[in-house]
Amino acid sequence: MNGNVSSSGKKKYGCGAPASPFSIDPDMYENLLQLKVNNTLDLVLDFMTKPLQDECVRIQNSPQSTETVKTKFCIFRSPKRFFRLRIRLGVIRSSDGELKFAIWQKGGLTPFPTTPPSECYPIPARIICNIMPELINRVKHVDVLSQGLRACHFMTTLSEGEVLITLVYDRELLCSASKSGLVNISEHNFTDNVNHSSWVIEAKCIKEKFEATWPSVKFNLIGRCRGTALVIGSNFIVESLNLLDKSLKYRQVEGAFSNPNGHVNCKALEWLYSCAVEEIIYSKSKVSLLEMYCGNCNHTCALAPLFHNIVAVELNQKLCDAASFNLKLNGVTNVKVIQSDSEKVSKRIIKTYASQDKGEWDVLLVDPPRGGLDNATLRMMKYFDHILYISCNPESLRKNLAESRICETHVIVKFAIFDQFAYTSHIEAGVYLQKKVMTN
Repeated sequence: MNGNVSSSGKKKYGCGAPASPFSIDPDMYENLLQLKVNNTLDLVLDFMTKPLQDECVRIQNSPQSTETVKTKFCIFRSPKRFFRLRIRLGVIRSSDGELKFAIWQKGGLTPFPTTPPSECYPIPARIICNIMPELINRVKHVDVLSQGLRACHFMTTLSEGEVLITLVYDRELLCSASKSGLVNISEHNFTDNVNHSSWVIEAKCIKEKFEATWPSVKFNLIGRCRGTALVIGSNFIVESLNLLDKSLKYRQVEGAFSNPNGHVNCKALEWLYSCAVEEIIYSKSKVSLLEMYCGNCNHTCALAPLFHNIVAVELNQKLCDAASFNLKLNGVTNVKVIQSDSEKVSKRIIKTYASQDKGEWDVLLVDPPRGGLDNATLRMMKYFDHILYISCNPESLRKNLAESRICETHVIVKFAIFDQFAYTSHIEAGVYLQKKVMTN
């Protein structure tokens, strides 16, 4: 990676994203990433020790920085093409009545050009790029599928062995007397109005056609409208990730968060695992972990073998259900999932820790949304010997580090950048902080 980004690169991409989603040039990937790395380091370098600052600058300016969890500062790249495993697209009608996919941009919808998606927008996984023109061609010729269609969501896995397609409508798919909520056509026998509805019949035809065209892929279709979801197949896919010599499986549910870039997600799991092995668990036996914003236990399943016990906190009930399922799927028995707001849990812990010299947990892992940590969790951090912070917004990370004044009691030992959101201005960062040894 070259620290001296060309002026043409800066002019074309600004803060790290092209002006148009259809002007992405994979040959510009390194320049684009460099801009985001520079911006991120500008935000957080002040909180680091001088040796770590020097290491960051050295790797930042090296022609080919290596992706290794062994260094104190790491940059993990995304594949340049076909890396996004879930994507949400709008559906619009052009002036000539043609149905088209479109991308949300700056509050509006930009329609796809006529060129194949793999050429004009090589961002989604290849199987999604291949499906898109086939799907829109089938939908636009069937009124019951095209009428009221406003969006289409795709999900797939790293192996591209499963695909889930959600068609989102602004009209009812069933009559008002029919069952609302989640209706799984393959598992239930509701009224003839459900099983024999025109939408269900046509959606099943698409599933059968696609599975004949791509026989190695399992397809699932969902029709969504105003509180009702008609499910043809399943409302989830199962992802398999390889971490070192172990295979991890995750149920990823439609409508709930999952990491969009599976390749970079694996790198983040490896980095967290390395921090735990090299910096934390060697220090004592029976190390315990508290994880806030655990999601579907993406991190938890990977780290569980290293810890004596883990408490994982998540507010979203759908994600809590997926988390519990994923723990069972991976044979994890030392984790307790709590469905709760992180701020409420943090306030209870602060009360407990304030009256004791030592709390229940040794390690805190946080992975908050873009807005960053709530105030209670910020105040709670100082009580932990080790903190692992995964941030999807470096500006919020800087704000949290400053407001918590955590670097008065802790030191940043490792820092990592994960290009989870390639060709956008967004980037993910990982921070490992260790409590300072106080001397009299």
